[in-house]
Amino acid sequence: MRIILSITARHVARLRPALAMSYHSLADDHAAAAFPDVTSMLRQLNEENSQALYYATVLICLSSFAKVPTPGDLLLVAEEGEVPWWALMRGVRMVVNTVGINRILAETSDTLLVGTSIWNDRVIQPVVSEPEELHWEKPLEQVADLVAEMLAPDQKTHYAALGHLRERYQLIFSSSEEPRVDNSESLTIIFAWLFVLEEDFVVSVEYRHPVALLLLAYYGVLLQRLEHYWFMAGWSLQIVNGVSTLLNPQYMYLLQWPMEQVGLWQATDELQL
Repeated sequence: MRIILSITARHVARLRPALAMSYHSLADDHAAAAFPDVTSMLRQLNEENSQALYYATVLICLSSFAKVPTPGDLLLVAEEGEVPWWALMRGVRMVVNTVGINRILAETSDTLLVGTSIWNDRVIQPVVSEPEELHWEKPLEQVADLVAEMLAPDQKTHYAALGHLRERYQLIFSSSEEPRVDNSESLTIIFAWLFVLEEDFVVSVEYRHPVALLLLAYYGVLLQRLEHYWFMAGWSLQIVNGVSTLLNPQYMYLLQWPMEQVGLWQATDELQL
C-alpha cells in the first residue's frame, strides 16, 4: 500500500507543479517506509509470496522512474548518495529468476478471473500502432564497429548488450512490411534490455567506458517511445544529455544521432569536439 501511495504522490506532483516539492517529499517517505518490508520478504522469497513481491518490486521501480532525476542519474548509475534504478530492478530479477514469469502471470490471471462480471460488450482490441521507420541501422553499426575495434571477441558483456539493443530496435522500428507492434508490448520490449544487462556492463558505465556510454545513449532513444506514460517523461533526454557530459570528446561524433533524436542537436549544428 505504501508504494502505491508513493506513486500516487508523484503523479499528483506532476499535476500540481506548485506543490511538487511537497508531494515528492511525501512520495519519498512512503517509499522509504515500504523498502524494509519488501527487503525482508525478498530474504524469504517463495512461491506463496512471489506474486506479491513481483508487483511490489515493479511498483518500486515505477516510483523511481516517476521521481525527478538528479543530474547524474543514468538509470544504471547515479550520483553519490542516490540509489540507481538498476539496483532496484534487481528485486524484480530475483523474483522472476526464482519463480518464473509465466507462473507469476498465470497466478495473476487466475486471481483476475475470480468472481463474476456484468460486462457483456464486445472485447476491446488493444491499440496497435504502425511500425515506425527510423534510420537507425547505420549509426548503430558505427557503434558496433567501435565495439569490434576496442574489445576482444571474448569480452562478451558489451557484445551481448549490443546484440540485445539491436533486437529492441528491430522490434520497435521495423519496416512497413513487418508485423505491427502492439503498443502494450512496447514497454516490455524496451525494458527487456535493462533486464538482461550484466553487472560488468554497469561497472563499465561507472568507469565511463565509451562503448557502454554510447550503448546507453542509444537505449535512451528507445525510451522516447515510452514517454506517453507520465512516469517516463523526460528520461530519454536525461540519459542522452547525461552521456554527452561523460563521453570522451573523441567519440562524440558517434553520439550525434541519439542527440538528434532527443532534440539536443540539429542537422545544421556542429558538434564542438
